[in-house]
Amino acid sequence: MVKEKFRTLCEAKSEKYSRTFHVISRWEPTSQVCNACGFKWGKLDLKVHEIKCLNCGTEDD
Repeated sequence: MVKEKFRTLCEAKSEKYSRTFHVISRWEPTSQVCNACGFKWGKLDLKVHEIKCLNCGTEDD
């Protein structure tokens, strides 16, 4: 119930500010994929805070 309210609020706020809102699986490995090109580099150690994509060169924090 709380998750649905939070999701509704996020969707409304993203629409208000003309932002894109994506719903993904809670198990989606988003920290293992480049947000620019979609290249998957795999698991990272928790001590890694910055990464440069091997495919497109984008740097992420």
